Amino acid sequence: MTKLRVLSALPSSEAATNKATVISDQISVKLPLRRLKKVLTMAQEAKWLDKRSFAIGRWDGSLNIFHVPSGAEHDPVISSAFVSPCWGGLEMITPVTDYIFATSNDDSSIAIWKSLTPIHNKIIPQPTLFYNASYGVANSGTVVKAKGETFFVSGHKEGYLLIWSMDKRDETFSLYSIVNIRSNNPVPPIGADQRQLWNVRSIVTWKEGVVVTGSEDGDICVVSVPDGTVLSRKRYNPSAKRGINYLDLHKNYLLLANCAAGEDDKNTWLYRLGNGNKVTLLHAINLKVNEDLEQVFNFRVELAFDDPFLYFFAATGEGVLWMGKIENNKLHPIDNIKVSMNQGAALSYQSESKILAVVGDNINLWRLESNFAPLKEAEPRE
Repeated sequence: MTKLRVLSALPSSEAATNKATVISDQISVKLPLRRLKKVLTMAQEAKWLDKRSFAIGRWDGSLNIFHVPSGAEHDPVISSAFVSPCWGGLEMITPVTDYIFATSNDDSSIAIWKSLTPIHNKIIPQPTLFYNASYGVANSGTVVKAKGETFFVSGHKEGYLLIWSMDKRDETFSLYSIVNIRSNNPVPPIGADQRQLWNVRSIVTWKEGVVVTGSEDGDICVVSVPDGTVLSRKRYNPSAKRGINYLDLHKNYLLLANCAAGEDDKNTWLYRLGNGNKVTLLHAINLKVNEDLEQVFNFRVELAFDDPFLYFFAATGEGVLWMGKIENNKLHPIDNIKVSMNQGAALSYQSESKILAVVGDNINLWRLESNFAPLKEAEPRE
């Protein structure tokens, strides 16, 4: 059995922001103050760049990189801090090589960065990748090998994949193909403006030349790279009322996060990828603490293999981090812990160091540890 051991917890700007918001709401009727604007500083994305360094992208456009000093028990140290070239929120961070990574920028470009040191404290911008603004800002990305080449695949707001080939000789990118993966029968739009959502929120690499996508239109797509053929498509839930927020993959297990809307809905789904690129539903549960809530977002999921167990983590809109395990093709929650003030946290798991980075009100690092007394399991919410 495995447990989580806290390595460190750093204060994050979100906690101060949330407290200030509460205070301003309380005193606004008593003081002659009129709020003009507020800037969301919460983390939108967290991603390990390698086994020692992770990056955090925020809604305010800031990008911070931390490294974990050798010796393990020390707080992560900030290596670099900069701002997105367009000053917009950072939705996507994708490591492309050991020293090159990509980030979302505006609706017509992706920023490329190169690190000159192992701890990423010297980073220089590379030539920006430009594309037609009709595809929208990049929401997600992954790297896949195919035909002996490396391809960077980016998912976009308007329901498109852009497949970029990388020339390793001069470390440049060329747009290879453009793929429309919009559903013909999307999840109905929500909100007062009734605007249809197409964001490709997540892309994971399944095997050589094949990626799996999850979009806010509600469809899971298995796509061939670099030609862009959609090999299979599946609505994650035939009764879905909300789209897909995130995917993670371990071998043939695919884990999906969404927003559960209504008493009978679920926010965490487990599938198996199989022959013929088939996507088969295995199990689904609803992770929520307050049973009276009609709607609970699951913003992020991560899978963690610690032989012989496969664990999952989920960050929900109640400000909770859930941990569970997958046994007999089912999701079994173990326990949960509060990590933020009623907002979803950004998660990223590093398989080599077995460290989970959780960016909520604070930046928390936990390490999976084996060989201890089993934890009491929470009751699965079928």
